[in-house]
Amino acid sequence: MEYRMTTFLLLLMLLGACTFQDEPGVCPFNVRLEYRYAGYAYENRLPVRVDNLREYLYDGSGKLIQTKELRGDSITGYQTTLAPGDYTLVVWGNVGNKAASSMVATDDNQWRNSRLVNSPAALKNDLYANNERLYYGTAAFQVTSTGVLRQRIYVTHAHANLKVTVSWRIQHPEWEGLLRMRLCDVPGEYGFWTGQEISAPNGAGPYTIPYIGESLVNYETRAAVDYNDDVIGEFITHRFCSDSHPLWSLYCNGKQVVRELDLQRYFNKSAIDLDHNVEQEFHLLIMVEDQGIVITEISSADWDEGGALG
Repeated sequence: MEYRMTTFLLLLMLLGACTFQDEPGVCPFNVRLEYRYAGYAYENRLPVRVDNLREYLYDGSGKLIQTKELRGDSITGYQTTLAPGDYTLVVWGNVGNKAASSMVATDDNQWRNSRLVNSPAALKNDLYANNERLYYGTAAFQVTSTGVLRQRIYVTHAHANLKVTVSWRIQHPEWEGLLRMRLCDVPGEYGFWTGQEISAPNGAGPYTIPYIGESLVNYETRAAVDYNDDVIGEFITHRFCSDSHPLWSLYCNGKQVVRELDLQRYFNKSAIDLDHNVEQEFHLLIMVEDQGIVITEISSADWDEGGALG
């Protein structure tokens, strides 16, 4: 039994080194791609973050030469063969298929002109439903005529998750119809070229934030009343930027019941750097009072917004 186990391990080592018997053999691949979720040095949390990865491979001139969708075991990496040359790889996590996805890639075959944008099919009355929880990674590498290249690509958080709870210290309106929240003037596209890299916790990374375009879109999501008579809702959108002015509001049966609030004022007061922070996940409490509105994030500072309601 011990002899068989030793023989088995020896065969695995030989195959892994692309050698057979005593002579060098032809390796069946020359590139080994490895995907990890950035920020964790000792474990790969990517499989619990994404359901799929969509690769876009560009050659040295920036021309798209291959797309591939990864699922199952291939999410954490696979082996392939590429001709010698320079390459740029861009990958998006959790982009659905064409029929169901809230996001679509433009058909431009050039790396610098490609975009990931909201799907026109998802637009209803100038408003979009929530995006998928997107993730992003990119790497530039060179394949030579000899040897095997091992390339690691760090996949990072590329969406904003905004949960909102609205509570009343005064008499709240009677809810006669569907409750919906809107979030307007949110960035509406991502570019494919390398974004800004920042240091990751524990030395695991780097985080690479995708380029965020200048186009703006509006979102609407269903809201509901909980057991405390608070109204709750959640948005999944593109990342916010420091110069973004996301405008939140609440509607009941198509009528605005809480006016638009510019959330940039809250983020600025909270000293949150939206251009560099890693995971944009926020839960805001909007308190409606006699004197106006107070916005609070859990264990964060308040932002007082005076004035009348919508």
